[in-house]
Parts: sequence; structure tokens; C-alpha cells
Amino acid sequence: MSKKFVITFAGDTSLGDWYVNKTGNEDLIQRLESNPESFFNGVEPIIKNSDYFIINFETVLVDSEPTIYFPDKGYPNWDKSERLLRTLRSIGVTAVNLANNHTMDFGPEVMLKTKELLEENDFKTFGASNSLQEAEQPLKITLLGEKSLKNIYIISGLRASKLYHEKYNFFASNDKPGVNSLNFNRICEQIKKIRNEDPSSFIILFPHWQGIDYKWASESKDIHELCSKFIENGVNYIIGQGPHILNHFEKRDTGNIAYSIGNFVWNAKGRYKKLQAPPYSAIGRLQFEEKEFNWSIESRFYPIVTDNRITDYQSRPVNEQEFENLIKVLSRKEESFWHGKDSRGFYISSNRSNSELPLVFQGKKTNDFIINNITLPKPNEYNNQIFSSKYLISKEFFKKGYTSTSVGKYLIVNIGEKTLAFDETESSYDSSIGARIAKDKTLAREFLKKADLSIAKGESFSIQQKEKALAYALSLTACVIKPSDGHKGIGITVGVKTREEFENAWNKAISFTNKKIIVEEQFIGGTEARCLVVGGCCLAAFSSISPNIVSNGIDTIEELIKQKNKIRLKNPHLRNRLIEIDNHRLSIINTQGYTLSNIPDKGINVIIDWNRNVGTGGDSLDITDEIHPFYKEIAVKAANSIPSLFVVGVDIIADNLFQEPQKNRYAILEVNTRPGIGGHHFPMYGKPRNVAKDIVEYCISRALKERN
Repeated sequence: MSKKFVITFAGDTSLGDWYVNKTGNEDLIQRLESNPESFFNGVEPIIKNSDYFIINFETVLVDSEPTIYFPDKGYPNWDKSERLLRTLRSIGVTAVNLANNHTMDFGPEVMLKTKELLEENDFKTFGASNSLQEAEQPLKITLLGEKSLKNIYIISGLRASKLYHEKYNFFASNDKPGVNSLNFNRICEQIKKIRNEDPSSFIILFPHWQGIDYKWASESKDIHELCSKFIENGVNYIIGQGPHILNHFEKRDTGNIAYSIGNFVWNAKGRYKKLQAPPYSAIGRLQFEEKEFNWSIESRFYPIVTDNRITDYQSRPVNEQEFENLIKVLSRKEESFWHGKDSRGFYISSNRSNSELPLVFQGKKTNDFIINNITLPKPNEYNNQIFSSKYLISKEFFKKGYTSTSVGKYLIVNIGEKTLAFDETESSYDSSIGARIAKDKTLAREFLKKADLSIAKGESFSIQQKEKALAYALSLTACVIKPSDGHKGIGITVGVKTREEFENAWNKAISFTNKKIIVEEQFIGGTEARCLVVGGCCLAAFSSISPNIVSNGIDTIEELIKQKNKIRLKNPHLRNRLIEIDNHRLSIINTQGYTLSNIPDKGINVIIDWNRNVGTGGDSLDITDEIHPFYKEIAVKAANSIPSLFVVGVDIIADNLFQEPQKNRYAILEVNTRPGIGGHHFPMYGKPRNVAKDIVEYCISRALKERN
């Protein structure tokens, strides 16, 4: 049984003695005095069962109203010490961020006393202290699994106007207490140090944005660029706070951004209506799960209503109508996040599961077109990038500080005392026996069946058993014929129905092998995916779409194929994998009622071949975020069915890859050792995925564990 840990994040928090007393509302003041836990009752279902609970502590702890330190600074909030400490303990808070624009409202002495009281009551603090050296220290959480540990580093910092630097002196220095500033260069040095010492760690940035109350941090060019640079420099997740409202989400190749989660329980009246801001914030739950060789991370952000004029000072989860309104607001930007509902309520996530829909799919562009129930946008453009698996892997090792050398077709890397050799994506970590099993498709089918996985009905035949193979092929509605030791789609024919088609397909297959030929029942319809499994985790997936053209109503099919090949020539992975025409493909075009010289009506999609392999002209569409979790689990199970393979490509076909199948309406087509990664790095459509980085990080982590 794998171990799971939940780290929960909430935004601006304060019972708000100053705010509540200012209202003059006797009932509210009495509630604060006698039942402070009541302000948190509405959010209790979301925050319960957290292993770690971190809030932005935007107040100070005192026993009576403190002396004003900055006469001209607005909103000098404070809380009675014993009451707030007791309440935070009762709701399970474990750590607090102090890097915000209110912890120094009453000067450094009050801030330091607040920090002291928190720590005396067993709350971890980070983001402010006696000096910069202490204030910049990240909060470190160590998750102890059954077989391994995972270190989480949470770095906080305040981004504020010059007023806070020059007049209020909020920020810590070498010899002065204060809060940690969000200094890009200094924090990047921290990240670099963490990455060098702890390569497999997970780094979260928890920044506070000052000066954009009730606004969109995500629409600030400076903040957008700053977040992008932090992700590029090694941050895995950014969870911002400060604007008092929930902001947009962004999913990047190497990290995720939640620009602002807004408030948690913040007992000010608020200015949502006055400033026409949506009255929503969010609580984020990050679940870390130990796998066989690494850890998986799932995030869910649960929107809450935090406008106290609406909730009567009790933050609560959004209802269905409020969630629909929120999604409409967030969908104005093209996030690659998903939304759904579970026992805690409605949520937004970077990980897809059962009943979720991608925010970006709320409104499709008019120039999109649909193939196999998949909506395709404009093809990606790449600027003279280089593709070879060896190059991409060596580049990622270099980024991690490890040099590599090339010996013939092999890449050699030294990680401490461990020497690794790579043949493309296959490494010396992969078992030679496992590789031999995977490369023998007849034998691999037996291992897949033994693992109780669904595979296509089929038989294998020696080259001398042609007539027996023909009889079997013609007994099927349609079939696939392929070499038992083939790779990259070479020698495969899909859609064989007649004796003539069988003859052509058989001759094609035996021209690439002297071993057995596999005849399988064709899975009619459906969608095909290549899933990449690294170290027991499915990290990426792209859909393989049959070679096709979409008519513009002007050009012939032949001319449209040429145009499609011009697009492929600009793709680093596909430039040597153009669409070529042979007799089999002509017959497929003919069965659709066309010849190469025809001009189909505008918008008509013409299939060139039923063989979807990108190596023979198929299109690639990244579906890492869209594919149903069931198929990721199946891919891992298929990879694990072959002994001791750690980088595996699993080809799956299903009626609908975005829903759980009914009655095993899916099939594992192949398990591939030495899987190509070009379709992940350079998909024709969708988001590129840096899987070379994942492979390198897995190898480094494993080598370092073995050394220790």
C-alpha cells in the first residue's frame, strides 16, 4: 500500500480584532470573543485530514491594541494572542507564512514577538525573522514513505512597492529584522543550491503580491514574467496570495502556477462589490504519493466564497451556480487545468480524473477541426530546434551538472561512481531480458495476458505458415499484420480485409523480418495513444492520429498531402517522417470515394491510412492532461508486466481515451523498450513535454539512492 501525504495551502488569515471592532456590530464582536472557531466552520470539510496545513498569517499577535508604528499605513490589523493561537491549533494549522505586507505593521519588535509566540505553540514559521539569513530560509517538510523520502521546500517572499523598501523598511537585511523580499536572483541561488544538494526535491514558491488588491496578478506583465522565470529556474509550483481573490491558473512544461488563492478567513468587510471583483478564493490541497521509484503529485484547488457581506463572516465552499460563474471568469484565459467535484466540493486541478472538463475546452476556436472526436488546434511551430533522443538526454544531464560522452551510438554518463549507458532512451538500468521480451511481440503478448490486460485477439505465424495465416486473417472482420520484432510502425499494415490486401501486407511484413508474423483483429474506430512510463509512473501521453488531410475545398488530395508534408518538414520530429503514398493507401482513399486528383468539399477529413503510427505519417497530439487516469494506470501495469524495464512506451487503443472504458473496450497494442520521445517533445498539436528531463531526473535519483 503506497503512502500518501496532503499539504494544504490557504491564503490571508486573521480573525481581525481591529476589523471586527471597527464594524461596531455587537453580535459579531460577541461571536469573536465567545466562538472564534465558528468563522472556520464552513471550510472545515476542505481542510480536514491534512498532514500539513500552511496559511498566510497576515496579522500580529498582541494582548491589547498595539501602538501605531506607521501613522500613514492603512489597515493596521492585529489579533489577540491566546484566542488566535487556540483557534489555529483547533483547525490543524501546522505552519504560517510571515512574508506579507502586514506582519511588520507595528514594527520589528511586534513581528518578532509574534514569531516567538507562534513557535512556542509549535507552529512553524517562515518568511520573516531577525535577519535576512533567517528570513529567507525555506520551510522544509520531509515526507517519509515506506521505501524513500521526499523533501518539500516552501520559499516565501513579499513583492511590494518602493514604499515598503524605502519608507516602511519592511524587509530584512544582514543586520536588521524584517520580512523576506521576493528577490529573483537571490531566490534562484537558493533554488540552485537545493537542486544541487537534493535533486529529487519538490520546490514550492509561496509569494505575496502587494499593491494589487482585488485585481488579477495573472494579468500583470511583470508578475507573469517573474513566475515564468521562477518555473524555468526550477520551481515546481507557485501558489500566490495577496490580491484577496482567486486568480488564473497556468500549467507549464516543468511546473504549475496558481497566481493567487486569495483569502482564507479574513474578517474585514472587503471591497469585492465596490471594486467589481469576483468574491472567490481557494484552498489548495497537494497530495504526494510514494510510488515504486518516485513520487506522484496531484493538486486540487477548492474555490470558496470569501466576501463577508455575502457569507456573514463564514467562508464556505462555492455552490454549483457560483462554481459555474467562476469557471466562466477563469475560462477567459486558456488554462490547461481541469475542474470537477468530489466529497469536499467543487475543485480545479492540474490532474485530470473522472468527471472533469478542461477549462480550455469551454470555448473552442472556430478554426479548430475534429478527428476521432479530438478537437485539433493550429499545428505547433518550432524554430530550428534539434531532435535526437541522445541530444535531448545529454542536454538535460548537462543542466543538472553532469557531463556525458558519446561512444558510437551510445551516450555515457557518470553519476558519482555509477556509469550509465544510453541507447536512445534505453539505459543500462533496463534489463536485457526484459528488453528481449518486449521486442518479441509474440512473447510480450503472453506477458500482457498473464497480467490480466486486454489485448487484441490474434495469432502468430511462421513465414512458412502463410496459408494458415491467410485463413485466420479472412476469418476476422478486419485485421492488422505486422512483424513480431518490428519497431516504429515499420512493416505494419492496418485494415486488411481481402486476399489481395493480405498478400500485399504479408509481403510487406516479411520484407522486414525473418521471424514470425502477427495477425491481429483490428480494433475498429477508437483513438490510439502512446503513453510514456518512467520508473513506474505514466508521465506523458500523445494521441496517434491516422495520416489525414482536411479539405479546404480548393486543392486536390494530392496537393493537400504535399501541404501537410510541408508542415511536417518544419517539425523536428516529423521532418523525416513524411506521408508517402503506396497502393494500400490508394485503396483506402478509394474506399472513401476519392482519388488523389479529387477536391473534396471544404471541411471533409480524408484518411490516408488506418495505421496511426507517427513514423509513417500519423499526427501527434499531446493528451497528457486529457487522457483518463484509468489508461495511465493501465500503461503502468503493462510496463510492469515486462520484468525490469524502467523507460517504456505503451501503445493503447480505446473507444474513448477520455472516459473509463466499458467492458474492456480497450486494448494494449504494444509495449516498447527504447521508446521514441520526439512525439512528446515535438507534438504536431498540443503542449510539448520535456520527458528527457523526467528520464534524467529518474536516473540521477536512482543512482544517488543506490550510492547511499
